[in-house]
Amino acid sequence: MAKQRINQEYHCHRCDELLTDENCRRTQDSLSGFSHLCVDCENDFYQSLVQLEGDYIGLFHSCAALNAPLTPMVLEGIQDTFNADKKGWITYINALVENKADTKRGKPLGFKDGAVTQLQRLFGEKLNHDDFVAYLTKERQKIERKEKLPGTDEQRERWGTSPDYRTSADYDELDRLYEVRANSYKGQTITPQMENTLENVVRWSFKMNKLLDEKNPNFHGAKALSDMIDKALASENMRKKDEKPVEHFRMDALVVALEKAGCMENGDFLTYDELIEVLRDNFIKSKKYDQSLDVADQVILDILNAMRSNADLMQLTELPFDLAVEDAYGEFEPEETEEEKRRKEFAGLTKVQFTSENNDDNGEK
Repeated sequence: MAKQRINQEYHCHRCDELLTDENCRRTQDSLSGFSHLCVDCENDFYQSLVQLEGDYIGLFHSCAALNAPLTPMVLEGIQDTFNADKKGWITYINALVENKADTKRGKPLGFKDGAVTQLQRLFGEKLNHDDFVAYLTKERQKIERKEKLPGTDEQRERWGTSPDYRTSADYDELDRLYEVRANSYKGQTITPQMENTLENVVRWSFKMNKLLDEKNPNFHGAKALSDMIDKALASENMRKKDEKPVEHFRMDALVVALEKAGCMENGDFLTYDELIEVLRDNFIKSKKYDQSLDVADQVILDILNAMRSNADLMQLTELPFDLAVEDAYGEFEPEETEEEKRRKEFAGLTKVQFTSENNDDNGEK
């Protein structure tokens, strides 16, 4: 999926509505992360195809055009009524979500990831809608056969269907071994490469345990698997002995370091205000502005007048005293620079005047 731009707003290409998770689908290979249409406009597009091709061929082409997975089995039981309210597309994508067929491992699926990508497979050579029901019947038979297999769909997809995994308990053991391994890396980010290594290690560990649990344990085979596990973990620096040594924490060393940094004196913390001042002076290096403080006051006055204009209030010529900017840390120039004077003269600006603290006369800050 393309990298999403930070704080960027995206709008529907058709109705210009702001796209959000409430009114739009997440899609893959999209700069925004969203479909280019809101779901209502997607439904309008689908309905326009329905008028030409019927419900199901229209659904096929809509999925292809809008990059959504086509998984007809989610319509099982509602195929005769799913477009009765003229919101068939919304009904379909909701069915995808309910059947967890819209994403895989947290990432949105596209048309190429769906169960069907060819018209003939879904509708037969004659593209007959009656064949759609026949397709659903065949898929249901497949599902019923899969339901008799050990483990869940997710487990079989993750661990495979090796002859070693004969019961659901075997798959549960694989999940348990993975959790045990993964828990030892708590606090770390498990990268896709690390996850792949852990899954291989779990498969070998499961097989190794099986060899050792046999009536006549196969120690030679188990040793070979143990070596494979060690090499795989070593290649990714995932063994306990591969961890970098951590220096023992010493409280007195921390106190000394804080005193050297000026954050403590004689073993006591500074007051809050003193600590803020030390942190600012010693750790925050701010660049001075090239303008005088009056420029900041001009900006505040402009913002205030813009807000008053939007509220149909009278414009101010003076800035209220309590809104005056204070240069507590000496970040502005003490006097107007020649460049600032030239720009103010060009813009017709004069030095900002302030209402007095008592609001009874004017004055400069």
